[in-house]
Amino acid sequence: MANNCSFQMKVIGTRKNIEKLNNYFKAEYYVRNISNQLSKEEEFKKLLQNIKYKCFSDNEKFVFCTEDHYIPATCIDECEIYGEDDDIIEAYFVGDCRWSVYSSMINGYPEQPAEGKANVCIPITEATKLLNLDVEIYSCEPGMAFAEHYVIEKGDIIVDETSEYHEYCDEDFESKEELEKALGRLIPDEEWNSCSIFTKCDLDPHNPYWSI
Repeated sequence: MANNCSFQMKVIGTRKNIEKLNNYFKAEYYVRNISNQLSKEEEFKKLLQNIKYKCFSDNEKFVFCTEDHYIPATCIDECEIYGEDDDIIEAYFVGDCRWSVYSSMINGYPEQPAEGKANVCIPITEATKLLNLDVEIYSCEPGMAFAEHYVIEKGDIIVDETSEYHEYCDEDFESKEELEKALGRLIPDEEWNSCSIFTKCDLDPHNPYWSI
């Protein structure tokens, strides 16, 4: 089982293209759920008439994509889009991916395309280039103790930085002062009274400072 990496992402572009990007994230999971339920040959043939590409086979179950492309190993939990349809607007995504943002969305999981077909499995760098989007991503993976920060402008990686990430539970410390020593900072009374988990990280993936 892959480690789970959570992320927040800001996207700048047109509503149409932001929604297209959201569909790229959803496409693989949408068709996996359908194809896993297929049991009859006629149902299989019917599905074939409504899809664009056959991507690859996974444990003898075919995986299909309802978009021209998809971004694999990533699940979007929330997507909020703000602004008028014809303007350059912004959107905020919250989700999870396999291992890390780099391994899932940037390095990617390119599949061997079927003969005569384009490779529909693409990294987010290629997606932002195709859709004329700017994105900024903050992530954290507590199990492996790292955080990531990326800024990608229409396919070009502008910022690529990582940091150690540590979570501490107040129950593991005998006093506030002992926890402050581990964190390397003072804890305001409001934070101490309202939190049970405290983080130490040069980046702040839970309260990101957006630069785009």
